[in-house]
Amino acid sequence: MFPLLQKICSLPRTLIPAKAPGKVGAPEKELRFTRARQATPFWIASLFFFVVAGGIAAASTTLFSPPSGHRIVENGWWAFIPLVLSVVCLWAAIHLTRHAYIILTPIGIELFPLFFPSKNLNVVYWAEVDAVKIDAARKQMVIDVAGGSKIFLTLDPILRDRLPLLVTAAEGRMAEKSTA
Repeated sequence: MFPLLQKICSLPRTLIPAKAPGKVGAPEKELRFTRARQATPFWIASLFFFVVAGGIAAASTTLFSPPSGHRIVENGWWAFIPLVLSVVCLWAAIHLTRHAYIILTPIGIELFPLFFPSKNLNVVYWAEVDAVKIDAARKQMVIDVAGGSKIFLTLDPILRDRLPLLVTAAEGRMAEKSTA
């Protein structure tokens, strides 16, 4: 009857799914790097907008009204706008924190774009990879693929303390491939 109301009521369930994003066959054999560093500004923005919404809601009550009797904010519904922005930022932060950016598996390197990651997933098989170069100073990963093409990835979305793990895993896999 009211599809918009149904969507709004189901929003909290869609923010944090009850189960993990998917079943992994052998999780001990893969390394997952998320966009957690990219999520930090969204966590901060979500908190900021939530506080602003609370401030507007409090200013619309008579508790904080000046002695003249007029409320600072006449209509408390204005708090709804920053509250919606807070929910949007919270969703973005959760999405960026939970979903993968790069996954190193025994099969290859899975690369997930920011938009529509399940649809636009790119898998580079280890048999196709000639070399993996990681420049920590420029925060860039270059994958040399057979046939002369290259894939350039920025490492900015990955947390800084996770970069040595990525370097070690990529170098180890390339050393393993060269000895085989």
